[in-house]
Amino acid sequence: MDCCTTRLVLLLVFVQHFETSFGDKILLKNTSATDNSIPYNISGLTNKTLNDGIGFSCKVTRPLDLVLSVVAGVFIISGIVLLTVGYKKRRIAFFLVGAIGTGCLTYLVSLSESKFSSIIHVLVSVAAGLFFSLFSTTVLYIGYFVTSLFAGLALGFAAMLLYTTFQLFHSVAVPCVVIAAVSLIQVFITLWWRRVLLITSTSVLGASMLAGGLDYFIERLFILKYMEAKIFYSKIAPLCWYSFVVLAIWPALFIAGMLVQLLWTGKEKHKTNYVFIYRRKKRNREENFALTSRDGSFE
Repeated sequence: MDCCTTRLVLLLVFVQHFETSFGDKILLKNTSATDNSIPYNISGLTNKTLNDGIGFSCKVTRPLDLVLSVVAGVFIISGIVLLTVGYKKRRIAFFLVGAIGTGCLTYLVSLSESKFSSIIHVLVSVAAGLFFSLFSTTVLYIGYFVTSLFAGLALGFAAMLLYTTFQLFHSVAVPCVVIAAVSLIQVFITLWWRRVLLITSTSVLGASMLAGGLDYFIERLFILKYMEAKIFYSKIAPLCWYSFVVLAIWPALFIAGMLVQLLWTGKEKHKTNYVFIYRRKKRNREENFALTSRDGSFE
């Protein structure tokens, strides 16, 4: 429960940061409410109301931010790398996932706990991401763990978004528990079936990063806030046609990444066979027993 609560707090801090930094005011209508003409503004999409499309406009008015544009570009490039050679170049994939994931989490925590300037926050986040990426690159089990963990989180959010299309939640704890459970299950099965599940994890993360970067350039991270409001608060907002395009890009890129790696770049297994400790000990005992038996036969 503490892990789930921490993730929820980080998500709320992330949304609050974008709201306060760029002046976005989210006033979403709950499905149980009766007022259908509440105006709201999400991520620079102006003149939107919930009155069956009356006054609805898909015009994006908020300009691009230089720092966020660079971050979104890094996400797009990293997503392409993960989708194409995520399994073949697993150390590069572990480096990218460790650096980006840890850097983002450190940035969110530093924003909520300190009052330093934005440059200090960015420098601390980059340093933490690079430091942790060294562990995920050198110790492959940490790389498998981190990559599958973030992939499980992405799959959990995708599953909750799909579920809320038919039935909305009325509790914040339920989606948190489900997302955390999916991420842990993804971690465990990845450690057992490493090739197929690592290809799956890198495809999921690559598609998520690429879709997230495109989402910023297209509609200023609207889908991120849309998912947060719909999954955790049972509040929905109308979508523009390009919002559906961004949502459709996510599974399409995932399928493309799976096909590319399974049929082309990830066909060959890695030569180094990493096994669990108890399996290694069991294999060593069997080898020692075989050597002892052979030596005894010659006496």
